[in-house]
Amino acid sequence: MLTITHLLVGAASVGMAAQTTNPVPILIGAIASLLPDIDISTSPAGRVLPFISRPLEQRFSHRSATHSLLASITLATVTYGLWFAMPVIPLVIVHALNIGYFAGWFLDCFTKSGVEMFYPLPAVVVKMAGRA
Repeated sequence: MLTITHLLVGAASVGMAAQTTNPVPILIGAIASLLPDIDISTSPAGRVLPFISRPLEQRFSHRSATHSLLASITLATVTYGLWFAMPVIPLVIVHALNIGYFAGWFLDCFTKSGVEMFYPLPAVVVKMAGRA
């Protein structure tokens, strides 16, 4: 899936789900939609965070651990937990991060190779169809 597609879908998802036109959460959602691809060092997220990307790339196949419900639940647990412990950042920003991340990997369900949505369950690949 193209970077621009992830950015646009991430931004639109946050705008609709959080019911906001505020550019800050929309931008955060757009950027967060690129984070699932941190499991590849050549992705935009992988190039910005190579110290995270390279170990993930060596350990996991693409569109497995970072493209799963487990990853989204883990991110939500950490981010909402931090927000609850120290509500310094507006809640809409935490929502945007989680919505954007989910939209980023869920969008990849529409590619030929699909995603391992139920990782770590073995060999469960979810494909919605598509040519991307």
